[in-house]
Amino acid sequence: MACNHHHQRAAEYPALNYTPGSKWIKKLTKDRLSTFTGGHFSDVNLSSILFTHRLSDSKHVKLEVWSAPGLTKPSFGDALKQKFKPAKKGDSFGPSWTNHWWKVSLTIPADFEKYERVQFEFDPGCEAMIYSTDGIPLQGITGGWGGDRRVEYLIPPEALKAGKHDLIIESSCNGMFGVPWDGDTISPP
Repeated sequence: MACNHHHQRAAEYPALNYTPGSKWIKKLTKDRLSTFTGGHFSDVNLSSILFTHRLSDSKHVKLEVWSAPGLTKPSFGDALKQKFKPAKKGDSFGPSWTNHWWKVSLTIPADFEKYERVQFEFDPGCEAMIYSTDGIPLQGITGGWGGDRRVEYLIPPEALKAGKHDLIIESSCNGMFGVPWDGDTISPP
């Protein structure tokens, strides 16, 4: 009888474990992937073939900006009635919770039409929305270097053919879930 009881308990014990394994640690994965996309060997690893061209000069990317007063959040129509001023890559805007509107004019070289994918990258270091020039929301953007980073906007084939593409971008100096965006109260977006 003891053997039967032991045999019955052994049959109930699971032979395979269907539960999740160890916890995924994103930082370790990102560190390992960086070996293929950057680091000391970036000129011969995956990053050396990811992008054929990268243009950011004022001849190809024209930026203009209007910053809404105080903490106001104007509508698309109201923002476009304002006077925009020239801006450039690397300019800084803030403080937290302020709203900034961008007119973006892209001049696309004719030979880019041969590529399968051409993208515009806009990293405001905060949250943003890309609109068409007539106010249709096209895509949300999350800047900065967190795990939710999304700064790529695919340029449509008809724009590649035309060699020109205009966009409007609204950015707000906050992260996806507010301020502080990374848990550090002294580093607002």
